[in-house]
Amino acid sequence: MRMKRAGDVDVDSDLLCAFDNSTGTFALSRVLSKETVLLQGLYAPFTMTGNLVVNGVLVSAHSDWYLDRVMPQSHVHRLPAIYQATMAPARLAYRLGGAPLMEFLDSKLHLVELASAVSL
Repeated sequence: MRMKRAGDVDVDSDLLCAFDNSTGTFALSRVLSKETVLLQGLYAPFTMTGNLVVNGVLVSAHSDWYLDRVMPQSHVHRLPAIYQATMAPARLAYRLGGAPLMEFLDSKLHLVELASAVSL
């Protein structure tokens, strides 16, 4: 099963959905309908694994970033792994020093602004 953009998921597509939250086990579930909902709030959280479970569906934590607009459709499924590799130094820094180190680095290097500037 390949990763794909949420907008590219169609009715009758299969998704990995959590059916037992206590064990973290996933099963295929068929998409029965599709709608777009725009809400204000948090987005693009960086996780150690690059994955999230949202409303019971396994999704990538990586949102639209610097390669999304130039990556050929046939290679879009590779984007999460590329972005995960890009974020490896930040994850290592977090493992070594936790939130205090990340806040210090951001105050000196302006990492959030840098990541935003890299976006096309």
